[in-house]
Amino acid sequence: MTLEEFYQDRPGQTYIDFASEFAQLVSSSDLLMSMTPTQTFTSADFPDMNNRTMVLTGTDDSNFILANVDASVLQGNTPLNISNPENKVVVLNVINAPADFTVQSQIHYNGRNNQETEDFSDANLSWNFGSSLPNLTIAAPFQGTIIAPNTDITVNQNMDGTIIGNNVVLNASTNRWDPNEIFPVDIPDHSDSSSTTEPSTSDSTSESTTEPSTSESSTTEPSTSDSTSESTTEPSTSDSTSESTSESSTSDSTS
Repeated sequence: MTLEEFYQDRPGQTYIDFASEFAQLVSSSDLLMSMTPTQTFTSADFPDMNNRTMVLTGTDDSNFILANVDASVLQGNTPLNISNPENKVVVLNVINAPADFTVQSQIHYNGRNNQETEDFSDANLSWNFGSSLPNLTIAAPFQGTIIAPNTDITVNQNMDGTIIGNNVVLNASTNRWDPNEIFPVDIPDHSDSSSTTEPSTSDSTSESTTEPSTSESSTTEPSTSDSTSESTTEPSTSDSTSESTSESSTSDSTS
């Protein structure tokens, strides 16, 4: 990092308001949990434990798939194959998870393996564990962004993707697999502003993914974000373009 790339908070000016951004992540997670899924998967859908495949389908007029997955599916100790034939943006709500939940299923997504990459065009898989799960342990190789803003997360196996959690402990290697924007609708803004925004988990805090980026208005310090702003904006961790006052999501924890 060069001196020109280093920015520091000044008195009365904060690049990232973590309390506000985290509150927005909680609302985003709860919103996704409340939406009607296009599919629901339970253990009964996989009578052959050695051949478990989820084929994700959505409506023709949408590039977004929301499905519910019962926690018991991820407790199976055999691989879980996920097929997304149209490469749509996918959010899987994990429902009915116990307070101390352990993922024991290795995730195979569209035939890819856990790997280092700089191509995130296929990073369309996110797992939403909601905002009320206390503890989550990843005990098998995993792929996809984890959304669990109030959860203490322990990763014991290789993982590709961003981790959003209250506290994150890494006991295995993780690879960047930055998620594409996943939120299909506007949600309430938690700032003092009355506007709404489309939050994104892109570039959310995870040492395995990217350093938090920041965005300021055209009258303040330069931004380290890739986003372009044409009006006054609050701090953002999103790569998306903003033309009005908006806030994007981040996390207090890094992985």
